[in-house]
Amino acid sequence: MKPSIETARRLANALNVTLDYLVGDSDTTVFDKDITKRIEAIIDMGSEDKNALFKIIDAYIRDFKAKKAYS
Repeated sequence: MKPSIETARRLANALNVTLDYLVGDSDTTVFDKDITKRIEAIIDMGSEDKNALFKIIDAYIRDFKAKKAYS
């Protein structure tokens, strides 16, 4: 049995995954709608804003990895 597109979309929303993930066409193993919304907003930014944001994100990731390594 194959669900309709609408049913599949509702199922994906209920499971908090993408349709691609639901049907096995995604490499993403973890899906977070908040992260996806932020990524979509970043895509619309200019390159200067993106680079500034990436520097901040990279610093947080670096600090997180350091804390994890020493704990």
